[in-house]
Amino acid sequence: MIDLKPLPLILCLAVSLALSLLNFLTIAAVLPDLIQQWDLSKTQAGWLVSVYFAGYMSSILFVASLTDRIDPRRIYLIAAFLGGISSLSLALFANGFWLTMVLRFLGGVAFSGIYMPGLRALSDALPPAQRNRGIVYYTSCFALGSGFSIFAAGRIAAVLDWRWAFVFAALGSFLAMGLVASVLRPRVATPGRAMAAPAAPAQWMAYRQVWKNRKAVAYILAMFGVGWEVFAFRSWVVTYLTERQSIDPVALGFWLSPADIAFSSALIGIPASVWIGEWAARVDRETLLIGTAMISLVLDILLAFSVSWPFEFMLCLCYAFSLTSFGRSAATTAGMMQAAEDKVRGATMAAHSFVAFLAGILSPLMLGLVLDMSALALGRVSWTIGFLSIAAGSLISISGYVMARRVSANAGGSTT
Repeated sequence: MIDLKPLPLILCLAVSLALSLLNFLTIAAVLPDLIQQWDLSKTQAGWLVSVYFAGYMSSILFVASLTDRIDPRRIYLIAAFLGGISSLSLALFANGFWLTMVLRFLGGVAFSGIYMPGLRALSDALPPAQRNRGIVYYTSCFALGSGFSIFAAGRIAAVLDWRWAFVFAALGSFLAMGLVASVLRPRVATPGRAMAAPAAPAQWMAYRQVWKNRKAVAYILAMFGVGWEVFAFRSWVVTYLTERQSIDPVALGFWLSPADIAFSSALIGIPASVWIGEWAARVDRETLLIGTAMISLVLDILLAFSVSWPFEFMLCLCYAFSLTSFGRSAATTAGMMQAAEDKVRGATMAAHSFVAFLAGILSPLMLGLVLDMSALALGRVSWTIGFLSIAAGSLISISGYVMARRVSANAGGSTT
């Protein structure tokens, strides 16, 4: 067991999260191949993305709330192993829509034991003065892992085969398991913290207490909007760029592949998330986030109408939208953590994550449905309608931040 100081511990947990995320959007990078090989509709393709989030949601309320009673390190190690097995099984055995759905669902279940339990373990291990920074850096690495999952899968599928992309993702899960086992100390049981699982009624009473915390609920609502934007865009950007290449000679000859563009646009979200997260601790958090969400709304509307504009200009909008959409993630999560009550912190984190990944189910599926329903009548313009559906996330986030600011103003307390 390695005894690390706060900053190295934050970095190790952030790296382990990035490794665990290699299976996160691998499917998005290989969707064009699967649509062709398995003759999938756009709606079916959307389900292959969304079912991962359905698996996450099916278990996150139970798993994350367990961190109030059970060592999150133990939960993390079991979940990382399950994530690796699900990804490896998909590489070896998937032969069509339904088996892939099942294995992606299991991958989502596994991730429910990684993301928020990892955040809880990190928060518990850090001194109070370091917690905001730890939350910001940890959640910002979500962009690195999810973006790199698209990049790596696209590169590997182009050279070898899409199945090898999932083998690589499985390796990431197993490496994360080893890293966490090495650097994170087991939590020691104390008289005030039972190490047994809570009874179901106690869990639901905790969620009732979370619901009464209006500021935490406001940030949870805002996170739904963030998730709606981020997951819809990242799930479909590779497919959109691939289709654009088929009709646009400039896009076909561009030096970055669709998977490269998806990864690099996700990657620039990391410094944006860190900067906004750090700055939000120094200024009025809600005002900063409201302004950022409004910019995101304008950029999404421009992106929707850029389907017939020059390719380079459309790419600039993609990168800018990634900055303002994912850039709000860390500051929103930190706002939730600060608003959460200590006794139900795990339950608050579970609700926060549940709502974000509910958006991860709904927004990619909604975009797929819109594309299927409008493609025959509108052709290329169907992407305009699809991208406009993403703008709902910005509006929802703005509503959440405004609600949080009103709660703070009524309480007469700090907004940070």
